[in-house]
Amino acid sequence: MALAEQDKLNKLLTIGVPHGLYFSEWLTANGWSNQLVQCYCQNGWLERLCRGVFIRKGDSPQAYAALDCYRRQVGADLHIAAHSALELHGYMHFVPMGKPRMMVALHGSYEAQWLKMDAYDRQLVSVRMDAFSLETETFRYQELELPVSSAEQAFAECLQLAPKHYSYMDLYLLMEMLTTLRPWVVEDVLVQSNNQRVKRMFLYMAEKAGHAWVEDINVEKIGLTQSPLRVTAGGTFINKYKITIPTELANYE
Repeated sequence: MALAEQDKLNKLLTIGVPHGLYFSEWLTANGWSNQLVQCYCQNGWLERLCRGVFIRKGDSPQAYAALDCYRRQVGADLHIAAHSALELHGYMHFVPMGKPRMMVALHGSYEAQWLKMDAYDRQLVSVRMDAFSLETETFRYQELELPVSSAEQAFAECLQLAPKHYSYMDLYLLMEMLTTLRPWVVEDVLVQSNNQRVKRMFLYMAEKAGHAWVEDINVEKIGLTQSPLRVTAGGTFINKYKITIPTELANYE
């Protein structure tokens, strides 16, 4: 290999994120042609994870690093959402069996093939969260930076994903832990949401949990409607919020 080509390879391996990915559009834009990348693969420096995505040979891709590379290299608009964001804020209610899930909200992006692969230390689950204004913060881990939902938005996202991804009873047990939510942020998240189920269940659970911050929310601004809603078959009707919820939750003390 010529000295110039060796320097180019060394640069690629040096600037790569440990346990991260290389995306073909970024490689091409920065001077590594498809032919050169294929040469690297044939000589054992890179390996193809899937179409258009590469990793260092022998490296084990990790979820945080992969997402950081996707955001930086491709310009993908995404954030860590729902219970995954709450875990990063220190709320550890969900103890998974097997590989933990990481909920990733994509904003207008299609679900790429690499996101669906079982190649990472966490199972990446892509979800749509366009119903919320973005109340995000920056999560820093080693050299990585990723947008993450605020705790307030993250719980609202959990409610949006229930009951497919979460049970309402599990979410209530999580709500009991959220003693320090900021009422003005909760209010803003619920005002911006167009999901009546999320609005009503958030307020019901917070009130049931007895959190002091509920008193500082202007409920009239949130835009609750009076049409009855049902989140479960059967269940118990909560007249204040005009919603039918699981009886287990209604009776829990």
